[in-house]
Amino acid sequence: MNRSWEGGSSLDQFCGSQFWNAALLDSADPDVTSCFHQTVLVWVPCVLLWTGAPLYLRRLRTHSKVVRSDMSRIHLAKITLTALMLLLTLVDLLTAVSELTSHGDIPAVRIVRPLHLALTMALAGTLLQYEAERGVPSSGLLFTFWLLTSLCGTVTARSQIRQAVMQESVEDQFRSMMFWLYFIMTVMQLILSTVSDVTGFTRDQTRSPEESSSFLSRITFWWFTPLLMLGYKRPLKSTDLYPLKEEDTSQQLVPKFYHLWRKDLSSSQDVPSKEGFKVPPKDEGDPSKGKAGTVSLFTALFRCFWPLVTVTALFQTVTIILGLAAPQILKLLMGFTKDKEEHQWKGYLYTALLAALSVVYCLADTQFHKRCKTLNLRLKTVLTSAVYKKSLTVTSEARKTFTVGSITNLMSVDVQRVADTCYDLQFAWSVPFRMAGSLYCLWNVLGMTAALSGATACVLLFPFYSWMVSKMKELERTLMEHKDSRIKLMNEVLNGIKVLKLYAWELSFKAKIDDIRAKELKAIQRLGYTHAGLAFTWNVTTPLVSFAIFAAYVLSDEKNVLDAEIAFVVHSLMEGLQFAFAVLPHLYNNILQAKVSLSRIEDFLGQDELNPDNVQRAEPGPPISVQDGTFSWGSKEEPILKDINLSIPEGALVAVIGQIGSGKSSLLSALLGEMEKTNGRVSVKGSTAYVSQQPWIQNATLRDNILFDSPMNRCRYDEVLDSCALGPDLEMLSGGDLTEIGEKGINLSGGQKQRVSLARAVYSGADVYYLDDPLSAVDPHVGRHIFDHVVGPNGLLKNKTRLLVTHGTSFLPQCDRVIVLQDGRIWLMGDFKTLVDQNREFAEYIRTYTNMAEGESYTNMAEGESYTNGLRRRLQGESKDLGQDQNGGQDQSQQTPVEEQRKESKLMQEEEDDDIGGLGGIKLSVLRDYIKSFGVGLFTCLCLLNCGHLIANKYSVIWLSDWTNDSATNDTLSINRNYLLLGGYAALGLMQGRACALLKHVCVSEGAVLAAKRVHDKALHHLLRGPLQFFDVTPLGRIINRFSQEVERVDRGIGGMIMHGIFCVLLSFSTLFIVSFSTPLFVVMLLPIAHLYFYMQRYFNATIQQLRRFQSKSSTLIHTHFSETLQGVSTIRAFNRCTQFVQQNRARVDEHQTAFHSSGNAELWLKVGLDMAGSAATLFAALFVVLGRESLSPGTVGLSISSVLHIDGILTAIIHIIGRMERNMVAFMRMEEYAETPAEADWIVEDHRPPDHWPTEGKISLSSYQTRYREGLDLVIKDITVNINSGEKIGIVGRTGAGKSSLVLALFRIIEAAGGEIVIDGVNISDIGLHDLRSRITVIPQDPVVFSGTLRVNLDPFEKHTDAEIWRALDLSHLKDFVTGLDKQLDHQVSEGGTNLSVGQRQLVCLARALLRKSKLLVLDEATASVDPETDALIQATIRAQFADCTVLTIAHRLNTIMDSTRILVLDGGKVAEFDTPENLISSKGIFSSMVQDAGLAKAEC
Repeated sequence: MNRSWEGGSSLDQFCGSQFWNAALLDSADPDVTSCFHQTVLVWVPCVLLWTGAPLYLRRLRTHSKVVRSDMSRIHLAKITLTALMLLLTLVDLLTAVSELTSHGDIPAVRIVRPLHLALTMALAGTLLQYEAERGVPSSGLLFTFWLLTSLCGTVTARSQIRQAVMQESVEDQFRSMMFWLYFIMTVMQLILSTVSDVTGFTRDQTRSPEESSSFLSRITFWWFTPLLMLGYKRPLKSTDLYPLKEEDTSQQLVPKFYHLWRKDLSSSQDVPSKEGFKVPPKDEGDPSKGKAGTVSLFTALFRCFWPLVTVTALFQTVTIILGLAAPQILKLLMGFTKDKEEHQWKGYLYTALLAALSVVYCLADTQFHKRCKTLNLRLKTVLTSAVYKKSLTVTSEARKTFTVGSITNLMSVDVQRVADTCYDLQFAWSVPFRMAGSLYCLWNVLGMTAALSGATACVLLFPFYSWMVSKMKELERTLMEHKDSRIKLMNEVLNGIKVLKLYAWELSFKAKIDDIRAKELKAIQRLGYTHAGLAFTWNVTTPLVSFAIFAAYVLSDEKNVLDAEIAFVVHSLMEGLQFAFAVLPHLYNNILQAKVSLSRIEDFLGQDELNPDNVQRAEPGPPISVQDGTFSWGSKEEPILKDINLSIPEGALVAVIGQIGSGKSSLLSALLGEMEKTNGRVSVKGSTAYVSQQPWIQNATLRDNILFDSPMNRCRYDEVLDSCALGPDLEMLSGGDLTEIGEKGINLSGGQKQRVSLARAVYSGADVYYLDDPLSAVDPHVGRHIFDHVVGPNGLLKNKTRLLVTHGTSFLPQCDRVIVLQDGRIWLMGDFKTLVDQNREFAEYIRTYTNMAEGESYTNMAEGESYTNGLRRRLQGESKDLGQDQNGGQDQSQQTPVEEQRKESKLMQEEEDDDIGGLGGIKLSVLRDYIKSFGVGLFTCLCLLNCGHLIANKYSVIWLSDWTNDSATNDTLSINRNYLLLGGYAALGLMQGRACALLKHVCVSEGAVLAAKRVHDKALHHLLRGPLQFFDVTPLGRIINRFSQEVERVDRGIGGMIMHGIFCVLLSFSTLFIVSFSTPLFVVMLLPIAHLYFYMQRYFNATIQQLRRFQSKSSTLIHTHFSETLQGVSTIRAFNRCTQFVQQNRARVDEHQTAFHSSGNAELWLKVGLDMAGSAATLFAALFVVLGRESLSPGTVGLSISSVLHIDGILTAIIHIIGRMERNMVAFMRMEEYAETPAEADWIVEDHRPPDHWPTEGKISLSSYQTRYREGLDLVIKDITVNINSGEKIGIVGRTGAGKSSLVLALFRIIEAAGGEIVIDGVNISDIGLHDLRSRITVIPQDPVVFSGTLRVNLDPFEKHTDAEIWRALDLSHLKDFVTGLDKQLDHQVSEGGTNLSVGQRQLVCLARALLRKSKLLVLDEATASVDPETDALIQATIRAQFADCTVLTIAHRLNTIMDSTRILVLDGGKVAEFDTPENLISSKGIFSSMVQDAGLAKAEC
């Protein structure tokens, strides 16, 4: 009796027969005992089901919905089979009981087995029915149970067949028949479990097919195949993408996260915040409520997602264990080939085990990656939503710390970094676990000495790893600083591109960008060198550790012989560890970066919010009331408004006036709750609407901008359009009110934007209206119309409470009350008549400036088109591309009907889909262009180095195989020979590291930096040379994206991918060659595997490009919407639209995550397919080894199998590299596109340089001049002939569409001549370069553009003037007192967009800039639109005095500014209508006379 028999005595008694008999297995026809069949093979599947059932039932109860429907045929078949199987087990049980009663003594197993099976069948039936009720189409638990039961039953079936054949009869025919019935039904259950019971629950078209697919389809991702096939057949649409599962939508994820975050905040509510108040105990679950204090964002995220993290860790554990098991099976297989006496069935068993292990490893690893991607998705969803929602509520003080750029970085960079750590955190524990497991296996195989040698080699390398990683971290930080600086400057350049072109500053700013770019490339180069050192260490680690292990094993004892079993087990374990060696150095860096990003997000979520107590709502009393109010823009800043006391009755119209910087806009901000209330009490009753001084326009249709999420009321809507004077504009817009408004309202004039903003407020039907100088951007008669029909006593808002900030005085008599602010305090308050009668100073101010302000403080930006958009004409200028058929507002007789035009009313050009060679390919021409930029010589070296690395890599394995074959034939090797073999192995390892890292990576670093420099320089140069029209129709966000994300891909994403791609392709061919050479029969299997690979990559690459494009576009929509929100956050809060915008953000996030989820599923579909192909290759390689073991040495077997084990990973890597190469090549192509952008004329024409001091007189002559906005469009200036003498002051006026701004654009050659010429001081401007022209003319544009930096840089960006000259310019522009009062004076930092300066102050900075640049020709485009009348008068006097000997052209939006002009040029329809002195034109009763009468300036003369 052997030991197993003795150990199994209890089971022997239980079965009534022997439980284990090893002799049965030691034969050519193996079997196990009957007891083993009836116990272990029955219990294993049942134990699995009973163990998993409680957890499965809990999951069904908590995660599935109750869905009751009619029983399907599949479900009926499953239930019927289960009932029959239960019946069979009960019959078997009753038979056993009958035998017990009749015979009195039977083995216990005959009672227990059917009883156990009966209970298990009952449980299975219960699970089936519960799944049907909960709407589960397929069960993973039951599939696994039926699979295991079938496999165990197969063993028993083979045994019964064997016994029947050997004994020619069956001992117990009844139980044999029962078994076969049960086994057949089990197989049928397995087949049914592979089919989804889609009719067993309510169908829902909004659900992903994944939810209705079978378990087998889910784990193999077969359910995703239809989408891949569709993407291969035709271009995908966004509606083709499968929706997210409900638990992955923001609607489900965000509230759960908010709930947990709120609990953490509540637990810390007793901790005082920085301001000393406690976190409020009640909020809506918004993580942005209150200060975060000691609350950990990581803790909240972990509590939210810990179940998913735990399951992911379990799958990772399974993959590690299976990965460690593969070398052990390989060892058994090599032992089988070594021992020719082993039974053949063992070879087949090892082959089956190796293949099964490969398949299970593939499925487990795929599930690990799927859950990591799901966690990534969920983290991005909740953090993006949290950052967005917080951005709607942070204070102005917090916005100084977190600028628009930094908040955008939080959402785009930091959130992504945190989400990406879902892999790093798993690797952080699994990599040490994998290494420990490998060392344990080494200890088992080689003993303590060799294992410790390997561990010591690893430990000795880690300090070097750590040093290299810390160095890379420093370089990454430096690189990001340079990148941020470059993008910040690029953003400012693009936002101020009009100023750059008018002042001819392109080259100067390009030099600044190039300087930062050079530093950035230097950091990239140093980073590449550091990475080369790290790659050298990584590549040398595996052979070095293997060398240490082999040396310690061979040299420690002469009896230790390195045979194939030991060598290739070590080699396989080291190959498995290579990933750990590669990942480990970066884990620390990645996790540290994620920690920093998480801290930044946590810090932002913990910033102070606007205190809702700043403004009391819904209290009895007047609509607006302020008592002893003191307000500042931050708790630590000086108050802006002091001692404010006011009470405004219901329905009153109150005007607020005052000088620049007196606090007019700040008063409205205080009433909106935007400012910090340091003292007093503010109450506002009812809803509010706000019209900001700089109108905020969304990138949506004009109708959507006005409705602003309010329901459509056609009658009220039409009334609002008419009252806001938008009717004529709608007739001119191509799509009417359905015309798409571009980014920042680019295709609307300033006046149109202001009227749309006003219409939005009026349509809202609010109770209280805050109007911040809305009439300053409209024509005088339009301003009068708006006041009469909207704001005034008889307007639409006559019953509403209105607070109107204005610089004009003409409407003050019609206001119920006037508030005069001075230095942040209320100087005067009362009705207009009382103030005039009782305050002499106020009365004098009114008498002085009323005539000037009589309708004249209202700039017609609607008439004067901005230089950037050409107003309505620019909209029409895109008609060829956008399906419009308008001609600049002049001739509309050939326009298509509005209904047809509305179908094609988009202005902003959509980004074209990039096709780089058809779906799934890279054009050789594109690759060739990059190689030229990279350097042909460097590329050739790179290819040769890859070949050298591959040869060293493969020959080291061949060397190991030959060594083990020698060891097998020689029992004792000399010490010298061992030294020689060890030395050769070490040399090959060093050759790998040297060839790969120090040479390959250095080569890539040099070539990539060279290519990046050439590409960026060319793109930037051509971009700055692009016409202004290009920037009108191209979203600035898209350009910034190309110079940030796309440049990043070109910088660091192409060279490395080319290197890895070449190596992986060579590696795959060499691996297949080695396996085929070792086992020639394997060649037969290469064709079907290659066929599968070919078709999978075709389907994958064709679809993944489109999915990534959807992903990129949806990501752009998120960031565009976010940027738009940040710009209009005050308006959003004023209209109480925060909830709607949060919902819009969530919808965009879900749209992006849908594309991201589909891309992830496509990658996993490919991974499963290629892994299965790899498993098939492993199966057949091992099978051919078993079949040909007589002719194969163990070393050859180890070489073949160890090589083929990694073929799936190599194939997957190749496809992913191709995909990433395509994506990065798209970035390269997009940068190259700018080289083909239509350019302006040459900046400098060497043969036609004007004289150094040109123009010396300022004479201008237009001879039969005509121009159009683009070839093929109608003329906007028609045959103008005008002569302007030196020193003349010319006012240019005309109704809307007359061509005033077009004439100025022509003067600067923003638009080129279509006929005739313009001559300045004898020089035809068409003959000279643009910079020679524009740098000699001084212009004060209408839009005040300033750049972030010091005030000195904004005035004198290139340090051409002395401080004395700068101070004189400030004095003349009436900014000296303001600048003197600043702490740092000229070194005062101007914030991004100049937000710490008022609009009027920014206008004065532009005036000071012009005074510094003084030339003989000055062009003014309403330079004083945003200043009060008193300051306006002073500025006009300054211009008259300082430019007395200059020729001055003024586009007259405020007619008082040109009444003292030498002559007035009146344009009408692009032609000269009148040109004479003001007096003569007024007396002629022509166009100018009527305009003067409309403005109320010359009623006496008329």
